Amino acid sequence: MIHIVTKWDKNNVIRDSESFFKKYISTVEFDPFSNETLERIDSAVVLDKKLGTIRTRFGVTDIHHLSTGCKIVLSYLYLRKNREKFGDRVLDITECGGNALEVLFDFVERLADNESIFLLRQATQLFTFQDIPACVNGNICDSLYEGVVMYG
Repeated sequence: MIHIVTKWDKNNVIRDSESFFKKYISTVEFDPFSNETLERIDSAVVLDKKLGTIRTRFGVTDIHHLSTGCKIVLSYLYLRKNREKFGDRVLDITECGGNALEVLFDFVERLADNESIFLLRQATQLFTFQDIPACVNGNICDSLYEGVVMYG
């Protein structure tokens, strides 16, 4: 189940996804989920894991030129693998577009992740997620979208 909060202790939230990504994420540690993230969100593939080189539909670049949504999903995967180091940190997903949210929520379901909590400060991207059950601010809802609108 997707766990969403709309307000959270500022000290426990990763709100600056760009800084977190730059500090912790490297293609050296990419796994199949990371590669799938690149493909599904930014139509990118890793060319050189050691150098962090990728090919996108715009040409060859490095992972720092991925979309913000792609970086947030990759940060989620990293946080999930490193729970001992980061504890119950909350990841702000507000800047994710619909395509990144779709991948993120798919991974949460496929990985049976009931521990991760996401901060969402607005519901604008959620209209298409009406059939996904969620826990929003502690309230179990049949619809992620309706839950954020009602309890957010």
